[in-house]
Amino acid sequence: MLNSLLEVRNLRKYFLLKTGLPRFVKTLKRPLKSGTKEQKIEGDSECVHAVDGISFEISTGETFGLVGESGCGKTTAARCILRLIEPTSGKVLFRGIDLTELQKNELRMMRRHMQLVFQDPTGSLNPRLKVRTLLSEPMTNFQIVQNSKETHKRVVELLKKVGLDEEHIDKYPHELSGGMKQRVGIARALASNPDLVILDEPTSALDASVGAKILNLLIDLQRELGTTYLFIAHDLAVVRYICNRVAVMYLGKIFEMAGVEDIFSNPLHPYTEALLSSVPVPDPTIRRQRKTLRGEPPSPIDLPAGCRFQGRCPRAKDICSQAEPQLKEVETNHFVSCYLWQ
Repeated sequence: MLNSLLEVRNLRKYFLLKTGLPRFVKTLKRPLKSGTKEQKIEGDSECVHAVDGISFEISTGETFGLVGESGCGKTTAARCILRLIEPTSGKVLFRGIDLTELQKNELRMMRRHMQLVFQDPTGSLNPRLKVRTLLSEPMTNFQIVQNSKETHKRVVELLKKVGLDEEHIDKYPHELSGGMKQRVGIARALASNPDLVILDEPTSALDASVGAKILNLLIDLQRELGTTYLFIAHDLAVVRYICNRVAVMYLGKIFEMAGVEDIFSNPLHPYTEALLSSVPVPDPTIRRQRKTLRGEPPSPIDLPAGCRFQGRCPRAKDICSQAEPQLKEVETNHFVSCYLWQ
């Protein structure tokens, strides 16, 4: 992709389950990075396959959406990209630099250009720090400001950018509403002038009206600053409003990826169709046929052979249980992982 800012290649994250008795273990071809010389994983049945080989690219200035049910691996993927948790395998290229190969000091300096806005605005802010300190810490940490006067000026500018006044500068988080806290979280993410901001369901903990204002704020900030967003959500109506392209995840895999309007007007995977059928239509005269999925998702510890959606898919055939489908481009810039997409 031209002007690609972030490339994720075959990213995996497996969580080892603790067991009381020692079992047969096998070593991965590429050892996990966790501060030890080598790390081993017990057989596949002893691992949670949280993220299982996803690949995508994000170009400079766009908003890329990552959607799916709770537990599908969206947040885990985001944390692996930033190396808040270490990926099991795969590559994360930021401006062509593989983040998975960076040492601690190199990664620390690279994080100036990549920031995260958390889902819970209350839990993400230190309750003992004033807004002034919350916003000035990233600047002093990355040596963006030189003195206290410059720091104060920059903090006030950030507050105004996110729709807050200077009077909020000496308030503690508990003195702010949920929407105000999220605005402070956004301002903190922007304090280091990042190129990429990962938004982990930034409106899901807010009222609908407040969430809409936050979305409009994010759009305005992107137009002004040219920031690139990775937007994680389960609300497809929100995704359609803010995103340029969308990837649909299920049990650690990307099942479909395309431009946002292609996803909504021409979904090719039955899972995507089911997700879209659950989106409310704000018109009482329109009746949408709800596509209900049968059964429950399989365990991420013991995944079935073949397509991991086969047990719930209304189109499933014998081929679906024989081999796992790969994500392929079946139409222009429209990728799907399904044998029966036609």
